[in-house]
Amino acid sequence: MNWNLRLVHAISMEFLLLSNGRIFPNQTLHFVHSSYSLQWLSKVPEGIENNKGNIYMSNTSPLNVLKAYYEQFQRDFSLFLKCRAEELVEGGCMVLTFVGRRSENQSSKECCYIWELMAKALNDMVLQGIIKEENFDTFNIPSYNPSPSEVKLDVLKEGSFTINSLEVSEYYIIPYTCAIEYLGCTIADDLFPLFDMYGKVVDIFIPKDRRYILSKHNGFYHDSSTKTLPNVSISLSPLIR
Repeated sequence: MNWNLRLVHAISMEFLLLSNGRIFPNQTLHFVHSSYSLQWLSKVPEGIENNKGNIYMSNTSPLNVLKAYYEQFQRDFSLFLKCRAEELVEGGCMVLTFVGRRSENQSSKECCYIWELMAKALNDMVLQGIIKEENFDTFNIPSYNPSPSEVKLDVLKEGSFTINSLEVSEYYIIPYTCAIEYLGCTIADDLFPLFDMYGKVVDIFIPKDRRYILSKHNGFYHDSSTKTLPNVSISLSPLIR
């Protein structure tokens, strides 16, 4: 009897980070697909205490902040590639989709505008005495939206895969999860009216059972140059062992 057994398994990004990279035994996977998760970093980059007034990379961020974000992405992405290469069978395939950017400018509005709006809203809350300035100054988003050239360079540098295709497309809806637990969930009622004022944000969903302020964010509108975000998609095959 030919069972022709096929097993499908889904892993959350949180579990992947906790697992320190490896998930499956060697050479057991035929296909791997990661969708909109690898832009999230395993931790906030170190040494960016001088990124005051921002919660992410921006055109006012010091150069060391931009460098620290990219280096953290490189470390996380390299570990992901290394582990998946060990788990994939010869002839297997991996397709990865990031929220990325077209521009080589790390602080491009393509990827940073939404966080600039959030920083403005949080800064207003500092001025109103709702949150402490030191909490605002030490809060940074653990995410990095890579450009196609950065993804390609890091794949080639890690050395476990060949690139079958690398494409960029765009989409209009922005789903994301970011934990700002230490700021306190009680600020949500004050934060989102300000965020809405700056970004004309609609359709905000905040889970009641999790200590996250921003969980899912759909259908926002801002200026015509930033209505969409780029998707960076790459198809990879492991090198012959």
